[in-house]
Amino acid sequence: ITGKLWTWKNTRKLIQISVNQALATYPEKESIKILTKDGKIWKYFIEDELLERMFSQFDNLPPFVCMNVSGQHSIAIDENGEAWGWGFNSSGELGLVNTSFIWNPTKIPDIPLLHSTVCGQGRSILIGQDGELMILKNGLKRIKEVPQVFIRKSTAKSARK
Repeated sequence: ITGKLWTWKNTRKLIQISVNQALATYPEKESIKILTKDGKIWKYFIEDELLERMFSQFDNLPPFVCMNVSGQHSIAIDENGEAWGWGFNSSGELGLVNTSFIWNPTKIPDIPLLHSTVCGQGRSILIGQDGELMILKNGLKRIKEVPQVFIRKSTAKSARK
């Protein structure tokens, strides 16, 4: 797997997106967020009229291991398990005191270390490293009805004998 990305938005030909080693992609309205193997997050978008390819990279951030987007907000988890959020926060879906639009990834305070996250309309679902299930919407809510979420740990076996 090369990790190269291609798009064909509003064109009849494929255009290569110039980010190598893509780990995951997350489509949003007029852009794609890309998490690369080195833990960097990129945003790629095309101006419809000019078909200009434009990139932006969030700078001065720790390496990230996973990310999720809703189209309105995003949460990424760094290699230490700490959560970073940006985008709309009008319903407290980022867990930040400021309820205006957050332009750059901002560390989310006062939550446990995370394993993964799912962003949805006006809320974020968080799974802690210990399997605890939580929701961010106007504050952190711990879901006690689900005692622990099963987290499958991937294992790699060598093909060598």
